[in-house]
Amino acid sequence: MDYIRRVLLEDEQILVRTRLHWLSLLGGLGKEILVLVALVAGYLAVRFLADEKGVYVAVGFGAIAIVVLLSASVDVVRWRSTQFIVTDRRVVSCRGIMSKEVLDSSLSKINDVLLRQSWVGRVFDFGTIEILTASDTGINLMSGIARPIEFKQALLKAKAAFEPGPAAGAAAPGAPTATQLLEELAALKSRGMISDAEYQQKRSEILRRM
Repeated sequence: MDYIRRVLLEDEQILVRTRLHWLSLLGGLGKEILVLVALVAGYLAVRFLADEKGVYVAVGFGAIAIVVLLSASVDVVRWRSTQFIVTDRRVVSCRGIMSKEVLDSSLSKINDVLLRQSWVGRVFDFGTIEILTASDTGINLMSGIARPIEFKQALLKAKAAFEPGPAAGAAAPGAPTATQLLEELAALKSRGMISDAEYQQKRSEILRRM
């Protein structure tokens, strides 16, 4: 069973799912690739040695190559296990192979979504998404994410759909706000059209309705 499904609620729907861009994987495999190239070159250099020392060197190269291949396999699995998800309730980033690290941000607490793309990122369709939440330390940073524009659009649409409509009894569009009412009340008092007692009474009523 997909691990991410286990951390979601039963009726929670996944709207978009992506992972790190393949260039991030290639960057992580760069060292392994260079080592393998060096090992192949070293093997070709000693393969024609007929003495016993040449055999030992070739075996040593082979053992190192196996270790490097295992390391590369771990990088691939780690890349595949890193996922970024938008649901109808939250944004989730999941990392780790055996030990999992899951960070989620509720749609209701997201204040801003920042997208950064270099010109290379625009060409290959990757970037960084930074989600700022209501908490001072609530930052969900997703670097090197694939399809960042699609991810941000899905996030904003989910947030707009998740947010409740105007509460019952809220001021209708075009109705004066409490601040406007207080300003008008102060203007009436300054013109002498209402007494100090009436001003204080009306002011208290407006403040209670805020």
